Amino acid sequence: MLRTTCNDNTTSSGESPCTGTCSMTINGLMDDLCEDREGRTECLLCPPGWMLHRGRCYYFSEQSGTWDASMRNCSGRKSQLLVVEDEAEMEFIATRTEKKYFWIGLNFQEKEGRWMWLGVPHLKGHRLSLVMVNGTGDGKNCSAFNKEKLHPEKCPFSHRWICKKNATLLAP
Repeated sequence: MLRTTCNDNTTSSGESPCTGTCSMTINGLMDDLCEDREGRTECLLCPPGWMLHRGRCYYFSEQSGTWDASMRNCSGRKSQLLVVEDEAEMEFIATRTEKKYFWIGLNFQEKEGRWMWLGVPHLKGHRLSLVMVNGTGDGKNCSAFNKEKLHPEKCPFSHRWICKKNATLLAP
């Protein structure tokens, strides 16, 4: 949530002298930045170049890199490689990936002996991950996505990637 900092000094009436100013500043930001604000007192925002969908922000890279480099790039953007949570999210991603391969946050964990979504080991993730039951044995331990299909790939291969993070809530 975006917040403004106000001085905690209060007036003789007990009110903060900047309450109105802070509220006007946030309302001005909301008028400038939020789409279709009629009747709503808050909005969700994504950084420039990201797409908003159901409270999440998505970054589709234009450059290519290894799976590890992609993971580091997302981390530098205060996000992580895409972890697909449900069918609606999969449909959203599928409409935007064209015929290109994109790294996502699914990889084979040798220690665990199974494919796992990043950062959420207990998450089953999207049903498509169930297709990739066992390690491939040929070094294809990272996963790329292409039009509703997951592909085991060698992690040093070069692909585009998708980062995901929560949208910022802007409210007065």
